[in-house]
Amino acid sequence: MFERPLRPKSAKAGGCGKLHERTPGGCLCGAIQYLVAAEPIMSGACHCRDCQHVSGGAPAYGMLFAQAVFKLTKETSCAFWSVSERGHRVARSFCEVCGTPLFAENADYPEFIAIKVGSLKG
Repeated sequence: MFERPLRPKSAKAGGCGKLHERTPGGCLCGAIQYLVAAEPIMSGACHCRDCQHVSGGAPAYGMLFAQAVFKLTKETSCAFWSVSERGHRVARSFCEVCGTPLFAENADYPEFIAIKVGSLKG
């Protein structure tokens, strides 16, 4: 998941839009769709080497949500599990059809899900 400190929600930069009560998201081809029903706990950019690989070189931008406010509404994503630089087991989920990176989960913190910002549609 995120390997560097994240910026708390209260420290958002100006101009960031507020998420809707039920914000949709999904992959590029539409095979996977989801809803989040709350504001993120925090947002940030991870610069760890694994996230650079997944993003193609840049940091991975994500928003952290409670798992309880997240719901897959169409299909199921594939996950690649690895061990992070800090020793955490991390799952990076993606669409098996179009390859869109969607979520990250840390086995040590199953109550949270990090959603890739680019997959949000709200």
